[in-house]
Amino acid sequence: GKSLAVEWAADGVRVNSVAPGVIFSQTAQDNYDFDIFELSRSKIPATRLGRPEEVASAVCFLLSPGAQFISGATLRVDAGGSLYSPQMWSIDEHKNLPEYTWNPYKSKL
Repeated sequence: GKSLAVEWAADGVRVNSVAPGVIFSQTAQDNYDFDIFELSRSKIPATRLGRPEEVASAVCFLLSPGAQFISGATLRVDAGGSLYSPQMWSIDEHKNLPEYTWNPYKSKL
């Protein structure tokens, strides 16, 4: 997005993106055998799920005259989830990885 924002700016084209967090939809819920949304809720600082209308509002803002000087931006609609991101999924194999010990500041001389 940023490269395109620079490339197209002189032609008056703005390039932005919206990065939604966990957004509830019945269709998504129906596609899982477990409650994916309840699992996600505790990983969101606001402790609630987003709504499609909230993402749509962000898109409408970026399309509005109030955003005409915004380009190359990513608008995060995630209630702070991108600032507080513990792993949502546990990958058991990662527990077997060796401890990371390399220190670039330690001299080998």
